[in-house]
Amino acid sequence: MRALREMNVHLKLFISDILELKNVPNDNRYVFNNFELKNVEIVGYVKQKKEIRKNFTIYQVDDGTGVIECKHFGDEKAFPQHLAGMEKISKLLLMKVGAKRELLVGSAVKLCGSVVEYKGKREILIRRFIPNLDKNEELIQLYEKLALYGEVYVPNLDKNEELIQLYEKLALYGEVYGTK
Repeated sequence: MRALREMNVHLKLFISDILELKNVPNDNRYVFNNFELKNVEIVGYVKQKKEIRKNFTIYQVDDGTGVIECKHFGDEKAFPQHLAGMEKISKLLLMKVGAKRELLVGSAVKLCGSVVEYKGKREILIRRFIPNLDKNEELIQLYEKLALYGEVYVPNLDKNEELIQLYEKLALYGEVYGTK
């Protein structure tokens, strides 16, 4: 099994696959095919936003294959210590380019975070996100993901069957979000 434990690698996955990840016994990690992982990257649309406290928001994100809750702690004090520096850098970069640091319902988003299970439910703790993706960026992300699935994540499976499933996901994504 290829462990990504020592690296901060975010696997680009569909939400449906995140929801079906297998737990590694006695660890906070998951297995996708032969990859052991903790961190993922997704692209989707914000379906719902719940502000729990000033610095804690829960988003429901939909990528056309599934919906997952994503939790965001909005300032460095609320973030675990090892994430505080990364969040500060992200804020500085976003302020520099003038981007808003807010996810609105209906907006496209690319987010990276850690997969966790809370009260028997799979969710993502957001480490960083890019709000308001344009359609070109969404499609680039989707095609990169398809290439990774076909060449890296599942290279030994029957290509025809697997590619049909991936293209069905792409078609569903296009139908739901009008990116076809």
